[in-house]
Amino acid sequence: MFEDIEEYHKKLGYKYRGMPIEDQMVHLRYNALAFNLEIAEFINSFPWKAWRPIKDQCYDKNNAIKEVVDMFFFIGALLEIASITSEEVETMFRIKLTENYNRIERGYNNKPEERR
Repeated sequence: MFEDIEEYHKKLGYKYRGMPIEDQMVHLRYNALAFNLEIAEFINSFPWKAWRPIKDQCYDKNNAIKEVVDMFFFIGALLEIASITSEEVETMFRIKLTENYNRIERGYNNKPEERR
């Protein structure tokens, strides 16, 4: 998936890998902002307004899926700009997953006095 996104960026004229650090920082900011906007659009796919009845708000699963895919494009751009490989992401995912399971084992959801 990340290779496809990188190829897509090349067709758009963006060659993030190897660009000067100043340009990388500008593109990191723009893509991080765009990612945040996609999160807002994702949230708008669900009833989230506490001041309105849920039945009067939309639930648009298809749009939610579209927004998640858009987020993947911006995550791909951020990884590409920062020269982070998919293998590095996989390795860190496995490390964090292990850490999170360890937290559960230690009683992550328990009150502090109930933790082992």
